[in-house]
Amino acid sequence: MIKIIKYISLIAFLILIVLIQQSFFNALAPQYFVFNLAFVIILCFSFFEKYEDRLSLVAALLVGMLLDILSVYPFGVFIFTFLLLVFLIKKITLLFKGAGVLSFTAVFILSFVSFNALYFILYFFFFQAEDGIRDKGM
Repeated sequence: MIKIIKYISLIAFLILIVLIQQSFFNALAPQYFVFNLAFVIILCFSFFEKYEDRLSLVAALLVGMLLDILSVYPFGVFIFTFLLLVFLIKKITLLFKGAGVLSFTAVFILSFVSFNALYFILYFFFFQAEDGIRDKGM
């Protein structure tokens, strides 16, 4: 019974995080920078859980699905991105096992850079191409 309550509260928490992310942070952010609270939560889930646990994969799947539903990108982009990041974070934490703050800093920087690089690549391919079509009068 306690495990069911734990999962239900986790789902409610993640839904709240995604709604705050999509409504509050996107409205306040400049054009090319958005503080991604969902990314930080998934990073912390995957970094601080044991390697064998799979709760961060479930959280990444749920958050990715919610962000895909609420975004303009093709469905599956955020699911793929978050699942890939959880997998990479778990592998990187094995390399830095026992390093403490150094490992968290390294994982955070690598994850942040890779997530934002993917975001800008997707922005370029999906939105710049549409702007180019509109500029040519098609």
